[in-house]
Amino acid sequence: MRPHWIASSALVCLTLGALLCAPGSAAVEEVEPRPEFVTGHWKGVGYQGSGSAWAIELTAESGTANATVSYPSLQCGGTWTFVKGHRHLAWFRETITYGKKACVDGGLIAVTPVASNYLTFSYFLPNGGDLASWSTLRRVDAGVATPPKAPSRPEAPIDAPPRTK
Repeated sequence: MRPHWIASSALVCLTLGALLCAPGSAAVEEVEPRPEFVTGHWKGVGYQGSGSAWAIELTAESGTANATVSYPSLQCGGTWTFVKGHRHLAWFRETITYGKKACVDGGLIAVTPVASNYLTFSYFLPNGGDLASWSTLRRVDAGVATPPKAPSRPEAPIDAPPRTK
């Protein structure tokens, strides 16, 4: 049940973020360079309105503006070039560098963090087009980002009352 909740929450957050913070919008203060929440190696399954699904891998190194993307099951991939963003949203322009017959080039992508190990992305067709695909990606390697330290003792579940002595 939890993955469904994450995916549903992510889609709502991403949609609201996309509407409020699309390039050209003055709803939030932009930041340079690319927000660090994107840093790492991410994998997931992308979905389209047509019902098709495909694998996606994203790698973004710390201190760089761009990211590399691969769609292994479609045999295409390329670069995501950072356009603008803020603490909780990053916009990229996708350039397909190989497998151009299998993937659309030039789309606009909105990426938002859902939790420390999850990102959502929404792909909008080129030239101000409609939402065409979406995904929730899971961090598989923190890359050059520093992973959070493990707690020294097990933490109580979020809905549990605080411990008393």
